[in-house]
Amino acid sequence: MSSDKPPAPLIFLFEDNEPDALLVRMALDRQLAPFELRTANEGEEAIRLIDDVDGDLESAPPSLVLLDLNLPRKSGEDILERLRTSQRCRGVPVIIISSSESPLEKARIHQLGATAYFQKSSDLTEFLQIGALAQRFLPPKGAT
Repeated sequence: MSSDKPPAPLIFLFEDNEPDALLVRMALDRQLAPFELRTANEGEEAIRLIDDVDGDLESAPPSLVLLDLNLPRKSGEDILERLRTSQRCRGVPVIIISSSESPLEKARIHQLGATAYFQKSSDLTEFLQIGALAQRFLPPKGAT
């Protein structure tokens, strides 16, 4: 039995701060449901997820990556560089999630191939805007 429904988008979330990860998940639930979310809370685990996608041609690459820059064990910059050299993930949109306001950091991550930059906010309403930003980089619901 075949279904005309396209598969739910696969999103990778690489974030080590559990409260921030929960807020991102809440924002995505409000804006995007349904979707599939795979998470990593440290850099080496994030690299393994990317390697798994490259090594398994049967598995779907993510539709979007949400990446915190300050991860333990491998930096967000290292992960962004790995994504951009990946055979199957190089074209995937990457939204950097950071509390930094540094224009130099923003310029550096765009130079490395980030698609967008989302600055974490202490204001819940502002933080939840990550869902709307994520939606901009995913195909419209019902699109193949």
